[in-house]
Amino acid sequence: MGTTTLQLNRCGWAENDPLMQAYHDEEWGVALHDDRKLFEYLILDGAQAGLSWRTILYRREGYRQAFAGFDPRRVAQFGPQDVRRLLKDPGIIRNRLKIKSAIQNARAFLEVQAKFKTFDRYIWQFVEGKRIRRDEQGSSRPRVQLRRLDDLLRLHASRRDGRRPPCRLLPQGRLNGSLTPGRARNKLAAHAGWSKMKG
Repeated sequence: MGTTTLQLNRCGWAENDPLMQAYHDEEWGVALHDDRKLFEYLILDGAQAGLSWRTILYRREGYRQAFAGFDPRRVAQFGPQDVRRLLKDPGIIRNRLKIKSAIQNARAFLEVQAKFKTFDRYIWQFVEGKRIRRDEQGSSRPRVQLRRLDDLLRLHASRRDGRRPPCRLLPQGRLNGSLTPGRARNKLAAHAGWSKMKG
């Protein structure tokens, strides 16, 4: 009796690199509910600004070591001495603004956890706790539009204390000036609501 071999249909960006293939097959678009892992993507996405995702993936373990195993509580306590240390670390992108951004995002991440119990609960509310699938026409664009970002901004604007919003989501839809709406939709949001979108 013969066996059937299933052919995996990968996106073009993952075809020629083993590490990108593994990310595509095992992580890309997979719903995620683990706060530690969500924080990891927050750090890595911030580091990606202006660079390829491949560049960041090849430094992932360097980031894991440099940023305390992606423990937001430990990263939130980083100070000037840690910034200087990280600026000398060849295992990460040695950009002062990105490093300081990661530390600030760790502090904001803890703010969100304190208010919503988990970051997972916070981020999934914007898709009503449900995975969003691409439309019936096969478009790779999710049916959820960027109005979700508008909802996020309105939520933050309603904060009574008037401080900057958690996770530093700015009106342009950037996360600490580095995460565009498209990247948010395709990376962190992909792990908190969007299902696999091939092609």
